[in-house]
Amino acid sequence: MKVLLDASVIITGIHSKLSASQIILQLSQKGKIKAFVSSIILSEVVRNLNKKFPEKILRDFLSYLPKSNFKKIEFRGESEVLKFQDKTAQKDIHVMAAAYKAGVNYLVTLDKKHLLSLKNDHFPFTIITPGEFINLIRFGTQDE
Repeated sequence: MKVLLDASVIITGIHSKLSASQIILQLSQKGKIKAFVSSIILSEVVRNLNKKFPEKILRDFLSYLPKSNFKKIEFRGESEVLKFQDKTAQKDIHVMAAAYKAGVNYLVTLDKKHLLSLKNDHFPFTIITPGEFINLIRFGTQDE
């Protein structure tokens, strides 16, 4: 199963040890799911951890990162990102573009305002919360 993790999921997973986001990070680390991120998403994680959390949380993330098994999506040019400019807020266009480029089944996010509000729109991937994703794995069918 291929998923793109938004920065909100990674931050919550690192900070909150008893969360669906933490379970997703563990599944990625164990190779049970293929979790994709982009350099922009990782930069957003580092920036927010540095700004909003104690230094220990950033260190936890930096020690987790080499073991994460994250697959990295890189953009070759602006055109790959700009096709989503009318779909969501400017700050989240890169997330949609990364999900599209990676060919994921799911974009996992906690961003209610900009990304989860697009749940019912038609994209080649499903936008879903970490809790919904865990329930899907637990009770639903799994796509490869």
